[in-house]
Amino acid sequence: MEAGKFDLKTLVRRSKLYVPANREKFLAKAWTRGADCIILDLEDAVAPGDKASARKRVKDDIPIVV
Repeated sequence: MEAGKFDLKTLVRRSKLYVPANREKFLAKAWTRGADCIILDLEDAVAPGDKASARKRVKDDIPIVV
């Protein structure tokens, strides 16, 4: 493997941060928290009435990060 490259299949995830996708303030700060993996929660942490807007926010506003 080339220096500076990594294989997503073997990447070690030491910490995971679950963030409710309907909380814009939380989403903005999630990337600064140092977690190895950020999981945008669209189910358990989102109230039933907010699920549609949370899904739209993820689809429209969150860039794909690899």
